[in-house]
Amino acid sequence: MPLTLIDTLNLLAIFTAGLVRGYAGFGFAAISIGLISLWRSPSDLVPIIFLLEIPASLLMLRSALRDFSWVWIKPLIGGSIIGIPIGVGLLASISTAWLQLMVGATICTASTLVRLGWHPQQTDSKGFRWLTGLVSGVLNGLSALGGIVCAVMLYSAQVQPKVWRATLTLLFLFTDVYALALAYWSGLIQSHTWSTALVWSVPLALGIFAGSRVFHGSNLDKFRDRVFLILIGLGITGLVKAVWTLLS
Repeated sequence: MPLTLIDTLNLLAIFTAGLVRGYAGFGFAAISIGLISLWRSPSDLVPIIFLLEIPASLLMLRSALRDFSWVWIKPLIGGSIIGIPIGVGLLASISTAWLQLMVGATICTASTLVRLGWHPQQTDSKGFRWLTGLVSGVLNGLSALGGIVCAVMLYSAQVQPKVWRATLTLLFLFTDVYALALAYWSGLIQSHTWSTALVWSVPLALGIFAGSRVFHGSNLDKFRDRVFLILIGLGITGLVKAVWTLLS
């Protein structure tokens, strides 16, 4: 059966999101949901993305186990365990468009301040890392966008690129299995969820492979600048989509 235009757009969006994930260690959910939700229901899409995030992390697991930070991973996972159910509980009472507006504005503001030289105080403290995990977990439960919060915080804490990617990979593996279990328990996983995730896993794997090759062959001194541009781009995309939804 020939691919339709929508099928082609879906595959291109997943490949693009996988490319960013392979390079930066985050951004897959934000990019894929931000693009595909323009023509597909987010409530139907999010469980598929949760499913795809698991093999995405597994594809990067080998290097992650070698380079991740215990100091960061424990409070990030601990905070997420508390935060994800809170986010799921809040989901019913917050408009998706207003949530996207809030998240996009937060990401743009925080990323710009950090890029201009501002850094939160106590970025290397246990409390800062636990707060990051908690906020990330709440946003994960609300919109699957919690990884961007972690990326901003790790950026501000000036964590080394390979440690950054590895820590986020392990965090996402845990949080996506956790969120997927909650989604299954809530009845959000349908038969087409599995079949769609299986088809989309091919461009995902190709994107991650290409992104990883770019990361390992690039000048890591420029990594933070490139990640900053990705963060700003994701924030602006969320803002535009939210404003468009509210106006229409």
